[in-house]
Amino acid sequence: MRNNVQLIGHIGSISPKSKEYGNVNFKIIVHDTYQNAMGEVVSSDIEFDCVAWGKVAEIAEKYLSPKTIVAVAGKLTPNKLFLEITVQEIMVL
Repeated sequence: MRNNVQLIGHIGSISPKSKEYGNVNFKIIVHDTYQNAMGEVVSSDIEFDCVAWGKVAEIAEKYLSPKTIVAVAGKLTPNKLFLEITVQEIMVL
């Protein structure tokens, strides 16, 4: 099994930030709706921390802004207290 994550969502309220090491950190918010055991429709938003490097970081910094809908593919990477998604591909939808 491979460490692979694919998400479609929108960029959070903060624009992608360029860091001094050539990376860009941003958040993707994914809306989830499901029906629970009692038949009630439950909606929630899930926020994911993402980091992009190199050419992908340049694209993210140039084209992403709050509420932009994107598809990302990458891998889960441990980062001190939490997991973040290291983005390897990004597509603005």
